Amino acid sequence: MKYYEKILSETDVTSKLMVPTAWVRPEDDGDLLLPGDMMPGEQREIQVVDEVGNKYKFRLKVRSDQSHHHHHQLDPDKLGGNYNMKPEFMAKEWKAFVLEKALKAGDRIYVWKDKDSDRIVIKVKVPPLRFPLFGIIILV
Repeated sequence: MKYYEKILSETDVTSKLMVPTAWVRPEDDGDLLLPGDMMPGEQREIQVVDEVGNKYKFRLKVRSDQSHHHHHQLDPDKLGGNYNMKPEFMAKEWKAFVLEKALKAGDRIYVWKDKDSDRIVIKVKVPPLRFPLFGIIILV
């Protein structure tokens, strides 16, 4: 089981979380951490839980790439992360989380998918520990 790590930038802690594109691309086993089939401007609610079980709802949004000024149809075949997605967790809910956890630029967050609940788990500042349980590696 793998987790993703991000070092928070000033933007991440003062407004919205810029989501790394790796988080919206399929993993080796085909599993997705976050939806990778979103269109620019679309929003989805993502259920998140922290390491002690507090539940959060973040809104994932994909910004369109502003570097292309001409409008063109997105090729659905390229929606596996081949076109330039700019995903982000929107400010309102994310900023509340940042304040609650007292996060600052330079802090790290660790994110993975809990296979049982299908929820996204987020842990701050300290990397998750790996424990073998009945032959399966679990993260805590």
